[in-house]
Amino acid sequence: MTQSYAFASMRIRMMERQILSESVWKRLLTSRDLAEALAILRESRYGALLEGQGQEGKDFDQILQEELARQADQVQDLIEDAPVRAFLFHAYDLHNLKMLIKSELAESPEE
Repeated sequence: MTQSYAFASMRIRMMERQILSESVWKRLLTSRDLAEALAILRESRYGALLEGQGQEGKDFDQILQEELARQADQVQDLIEDAPVRAFLFHAYDLHNLKMLIKSELAESPEE
């Protein structure tokens, strides 16, 4: 765990540089199919994550989940206070809970 705000701030700024740019997002949104979208992502920092992935992208969701978990671990390592760490990730917990409820409602037979 990091004791220094300056160090944590620097690490986050370094991570921000790896975020997809607006132009990459626009290209992704206008891609014709999954193969084209994967080709665009391979040009970014996500290229290394997609190694071994064919054009069909079968494991794409799993790769994104693993990357999200890895980034969350990096952020958690920067924050000493457990309550602050928990607060930062409540939004994800609430989103996941909402998705579970929606999924259950969609699967339940209508009366």
